[in-house]
Amino acid sequence: MFKCMIIDDDKLIVNDLIHIVDWKSLGVEIAAVAYNGKQGLLKYGQSIPAVIFTDIRMPFVDGLEMIRAVRARDSWVRFIVLTAYSEFSYVKEALELGASGYILKNQISRDVIETTLATVKAELFEQSKMTVLTIESVIRSFLDGDRLNPSDTTRYLERAFEVYKAGQFEWSLQELRDIVEKLFGQEYVQNEKKDMYKPPLAESFALFEWIKDRLKQIARWAQEEKRQISPMISRARSFVDENYNKKDLNIKMISDFLALSPSWLSVRFRKETGQTINEYITDARIREATRLIKQGRYRLYEIAEMVGYGSSRYFSKVFLQKTGYSPHSFGKAWSQC
Repeated sequence: MFKCMIIDDDKLIVNDLIHIVDWKSLGVEIAAVAYNGKQGLLKYGQSIPAVIFTDIRMPFVDGLEMIRAVRARDSWVRFIVLTAYSEFSYVKEALELGASGYILKNQISRDVIETTLATVKAELFEQSKMTVLTIESVIRSFLDGDRLNPSDTTRYLERAFEVYKAGQFEWSLQELRDIVEKLFGQEYVQNEKKDMYKPPLAESFALFEWIKDRLKQIARWAQEEKRQISPMISRARSFVDENYNKKDLNIKMISDFLALSPSWLSVRFRKETGQTINEYITDARIREATRLIKQGRYRLYEIAEMVGYGSSRYFSKVFLQKTGYSPHSFGKAWSQC
């Protein structure tokens, strides 16, 4: 299912387009309608459609101006121009701006709409496949390389993911999740983290954030392979793993247990592991919270207390930041697997 928007100052034309075909059966959702270009630009920003049917001659902002404005922000959206014979000179300019095709208003019919959409959907699917291949290639290059610097890989992925973050190709996300799971799966099995390589079942933004976190984690593993974690820092991590449920767990408690100064421990921990102690504590808590949510036996406030948070609201905020899910949506998604 992808989103479509219709823009025309003639309400009868808009109404005809809405009712002339069964959009849902074509895998299309009419996400917005607008009656001039200015309104169209506003609603484009609110709905981020994959396809826009637009008139050319409209008040306030005409169709050509609107196409230019949208194209400056979004190179993926497809335009289908609605035109009359008297406006045909404008169609050439619209095509030069990247419109995928045009429909004469006096020839609007179910067959014409379906044929035009079939062409546009083929373009979108092809672009989607290319984007999936790009993302796969970028991740594979990182895994086959030295794995020490995920920032460059993240920048490449962010550009590739723009199309997904715009919500235009959500239909191919499952294919992308499957590829990502295979790419990361072996790394996590080898590192005995078998429950952590399953990509989220949420929208594309959550998947992108999940991939970023996994790249960082694999980079940390690569760093650990280059320099062995000292016994003292291993003891600090073990202490956190055993005491994450304590609400007052902090660096002072850990340093007291190890008979070290908090400042020395803080610097050394970050140098050897690539993350702060507070980040490690949060990761341990969210990892356990994820396991408890999957069981489906506890209420949110109970899980928050069990992993060391005094406030379920704060716990929910941290969980969302780390996983891309709220605890409730994560539990719901997991129960449907």
